[in-house]
Amino acid sequence: MNLHFSSQTTANIMKILKVFPLFSPSMTFNRLKNILFSFLEWKFGFGIFNTAPILLTIEPVRGCNINCVMCGAGEAKKRYLSFEDFKKIIDLFDESIYIFLYLWGEPFLSKDIVKMIEYASIVKRKLVTVYSNFTILPDVESLILSEPYEITASIDTFVPEKYESIRKGASFKNVMKNLKKIVEYKRKLKKVFPIISINSVISKETIGDIEVGIKTAIEIGVDKIKLQELFPFPRKSLDIPGEEEMKELYYLIDKYRNKIKVEFMPFYGGNWRIFPRGYCFLAHFSLTMDINKDVFPCCMPFYFSEAVKILFTLCDNSDNPIFGNIANGDKKSILRTRREFLCKFRRSRPSFCRTCPLYYS
Repeated sequence: MNLHFSSQTTANIMKILKVFPLFSPSMTFNRLKNILFSFLEWKFGFGIFNTAPILLTIEPVRGCNINCVMCGAGEAKKRYLSFEDFKKIIDLFDESIYIFLYLWGEPFLSKDIVKMIEYASIVKRKLVTVYSNFTILPDVESLILSEPYEITASIDTFVPEKYESIRKGASFKNVMKNLKKIVEYKRKLKKVFPIISINSVISKETIGDIEVGIKTAIEIGVDKIKLQELFPFPRKSLDIPGEEEMKELYYLIDKYRNKIKVEFMPFYGGNWRIFPRGYCFLAHFSLTMDINKDVFPCCMPFYFSEAVKILFTLCDNSDNPIFGNIANGDKKSILRTRREFLCKFRRSRPSFCRTCPLYYS
């Protein structure tokens, strides 16, 4: 049964009660207070308090088992975040509500990934989202029962030959088998969560395949499709769609809006332009921690950091801002540095912000 229709109200109620539990007034109060102060900081520039990120991106695995032409994570040496280190991070950021498990690697390569999801979701009552290429899965029943909020399959096209030319080393047939399997297990276990979604990177090469993807998702029973415009990072192997092609995309979103939930993230206009200068949503509401436990304002400066620059030439004026390293557990210092960064944000944007396609002045 599609989440977009019959289960949406139930899902929203369950989500609210999970992160704002009635049996823990202190957790609820601290999280609500942090949301309020974060909003005031974002909207009006009140940098009085050391607010915690509402959304925390954690890199559980560096490296991948395939090598997508627009990414290159498959060329990185595989490294893994231990469950003990993950637990310490989650314990430190109790106010954070959303946990994203991905960055520059395949999360399901970690032997501890189910344990990580279970701890963050069930024990610490957070909403955990995992992005995966779906070439591999952990035990599916254990994965569903660990209560992730959302599991997203990265599938850019449903044309097998084209898919395998973009996501080199992946088998389209195997990915579809895994996608169907996780949808079937969710039904079998009669769970509202996780939301099962597909994330498609929209390029000139794949935009003509979108309707096939939407129809396939509906047929399988996927809950949501996320369409992500191609980001100019870090390899120029695919092309950005033109204006006329994007008009067709908007038509398809409207055409299927009553059959499946479709979200669109444009990098060159649309939703991101509603915020005036200095109001970057990601900077004010998120933090990103990479495999080295370095802490970035969001996921974007990570991609401009020296770690990735070794493989790719990304940005001549990258200043690689790091708030600190969480390994020593000094949360106060990191949040203080973050507050100072946000207080100066409107007056003096870092160079990587001036080149970021999500930030408009």
